[in-house]
Amino acid sequence: MDHGSDPEKFREDLMNIARTTLSSKILSQHKDFFAKMAVDAVLRLKKSGNLDAIQIIRVPGGLLEDSFLDEGNWLGCIEVWDIYEGFGFLRNNYI
Repeated sequence: MDHGSDPEKFREDLMNIARTTLSSKILSQHKDFFAKMAVDAVLRLKKSGNLDAIQIIRVPGGLLEDSFLDEGNWLGCIEVWDIYEGFGFLRNNYI
């Protein structure tokens, strides 16, 4: 059944898909937390379908519970570099 026209049912469908995917992974104990984060990120794409716009920045030594979805705007071709523990990385091209 297609719930694309009903935002609440569509979100719940995405949550169920994300939870199912995470249930067999290392993140299974945190599947609700990460399912919500994944669904929020996908919904911010506003049907563009460009999953490359979602970037994950890994920080060594952090806790899973410290993970968050950054609020922001698309920066286009502007490159913003951050330095963390001596390593430079390109900050998310916000969605």
